[in-house]
Amino acid sequence: MSQWQKHDRAQPELGEPEDLVGRGWTEALPTLTRQLRELERDGLVTRTQYNEIPPRVEYDITDTANTLIPVLEHIATWTTSHGKTLNG
Repeated sequence: MSQWQKHDRAQPELGEPEDLVGRGWTEALPTLTRQLRELERDGLVTRTQYNEIPPRVEYDITDTANTLIPVLEHIATWTTSHGKTLNG
């Protein structure tokens, strides 16, 4: 299975955001939110908001985004093969 493919498994439960991204998450959160909204706007992820307390939002990759997986795999392979020559 590709490293990029969606896995049909339960999402891990997270407590506070710092459990996921460590210290400094409050500075990173606006950037992450903006990027996720851009991906949603572009049709690459779907956003599901649950009206719960505390609030919960889930993002999922779309079928359109799944078509990018082979392209990303080729880029990753090329980078692994040629990355050292690019860095000087």
